[in-house]
Amino acid sequence: MRRFLSWLTGTRAPSPEQNPATGEADSPARGNTRFTLDLYAQLKDCAGPYENVVCSPFGIALALATLQAGARGRTEDSLARVLRSTTDGGPWQTALAGLRERLIAGARKDDCNLGLANGLWAPAGPPFLKELGETVARSYGADLKQADFSQEEPARALINQWLREATRQLFDAVVARGELAPGTRLVSINTLCFKGYWAAPFGAQQTLDEPFWVNPHTKIIAPMMWQRGTFPYRQFLFHFADRVQMLEIPYAGVEFSMVFLLPEGIEGIIELERTLGRQKGKLDTWLGSLRSQEVDVALPKFTVGSRFQCGDTLAEMGASDAFSREDADFTGMRAERGLFVSHMFHQALVAIDEYGMDGDRAGSDSGTARTDRTAPRPIPMFRADHPFLFLIRDRVSGQIVFMGRVMNPPVASQITPVL
Repeated sequence: MRRFLSWLTGTRAPSPEQNPATGEADSPARGNTRFTLDLYAQLKDCAGPYENVVCSPFGIALALATLQAGARGRTEDSLARVLRSTTDGGPWQTALAGLRERLIAGARKDDCNLGLANGLWAPAGPPFLKELGETVARSYGADLKQADFSQEEPARALINQWLREATRQLFDAVVARGELAPGTRLVSINTLCFKGYWAAPFGAQQTLDEPFWVNPHTKIIAPMMWQRGTFPYRQFLFHFADRVQMLEIPYAGVEFSMVFLLPEGIEGIIELERTLGRQKGKLDTWLGSLRSQEVDVALPKFTVGSRFQCGDTLAEMGASDAFSREDADFTGMRAERGLFVSHMFHQALVAIDEYGMDGDRAGSDSGTARTDRTAPRPIPMFRADHPFLFLIRDRVSGQIVFMGRVMNPPVASQITPVL
């Protein structure tokens, strides 16, 4: 737990232009956006309507790619179809490997704190094929492991110990008591923790305890960070006269950024989620329409973590063969038949605070400098004092690494790692 709290508290490419013929952004990652929104729509329903949620479509795609490398026949085809939907503009293998390399490079340069684990566990018996292990380790950073699932508690302890080592103690566990059984076959595990450093830090001395409205009748007190800076920003109509503010704040190293979507009303997040789920092109259009301008920003500090079993969700998205005892074909992993995915665990955690690479300083010179000489416009206020959505995206490719919502902003001292 001490290392987890220490991790939390450690001290842009041009936006795509709008296509006038279609009215939608010419995004290089429309497929990734659709995949993200489909995935988020199902996982948020698993969490419940008033819970904080975060998932990593990138992390789940890494886990699917690891499975696809050992699949054959119809199982391989179905996984490949789902993976092709995770990106546009090139092979999904290249996109996933490239994004993983950029995340790891950012962590090595201390642009962010990152904990990434991708593993596949099979029952004790014949080993995985050597060629498979080399391929998935090189491309997706995957570990192929074995456990004796007939010994349920020792197998659970072994998997959770691997997780702690792989994430440098950022997660304590991924498998809960009673989730493994003697009949368990393949267990896919993917976890991703992220805390970036802002390119333009907030001043910690400006953080104030202020109200956050959980709903129209309930408020809590949350630490609210403040700064005035120049950031990509815009307001949009999304449901009749409902408005949403979109703000993008770059992380240090310029390759990644966090995007906030703040509906006007305290309960506006419900309709905002519905709109994005029905009209998936809107998100790309909005991202492509952001323009840099001076903004007053107030954001709560938060730490949000979620854990999911994704099997049913991914089966509905087209990968059902992989989770079927009768239909799965993973003979590319080892020669015996009978392997199928019994469990697919996914954990994600995102934290934000005031800090950038230069420590505690105000971010008044943040974002992209204005070059126009027109008369100054009123400075908009982006005050996230009620539920909002967020994304973390790769500004190089446009791929979304995380998507989540904050319904009630917990801070580090109020949350423990999942399980």
